[in-house]
Amino acid sequence: MDKFKFEAFLEEFPFLKEIRLRDGRYEEVSIQVARMSPELLQLGRASEHSYSWSGGERADGNRLFLCYKDGVVELPQGGDSLSGRQHDPQLRDIPSPSLLEYLDTSRELEAVVETTYDYCSWEGKDEGLKVTVFKPSMKVDARTLVVQAKVQAAQNVAAEIKTALDE
Repeated sequence: MDKFKFEAFLEEFPFLKEIRLRDGRYEEVSIQVARMSPELLQLGRASEHSYSWSGGERADGNRLFLCYKDGVVELPQGGDSLSGRQHDPQLRDIPSPSLLEYLDTSRELEAVVETTYDYCSWEGKDEGLKVTVFKPSMKVDARTLVVQAKVQAAQNVAAEIKTALDE
């Protein structure tokens, strides 16, 4: 991306300044804009898959940010991590929360931002940082989705209790 386009995106979406985008190295960043969907909010997609070994390292994944009028919140990442020696690997698997679980309905949501990356030192590969700004649409009411998720969870708990106590 060229410098002027990068600066225009930062001007249009000031919250991007709070998200470290390759420390301003605009030539390593691509930015696109899309509409937010209910499916996006229900997914738990922040993840990282990283592997390190004596010959180098590899990492790919994404980060998710809830961008409110008054600040940005980064969601914890899930994924897996593998490290150690060739014959003694240590694998860690971390679940990823959904965006709905972290949504603060008392604040005004401006956007959800997803950054994705793919890096491998051994192959000399660095795809740069891909950024997608998901803007809310009139059809997606995040507050309603949170209420529906809470109602569904309560119904599921009631059903589990009933099943456990029925003989």
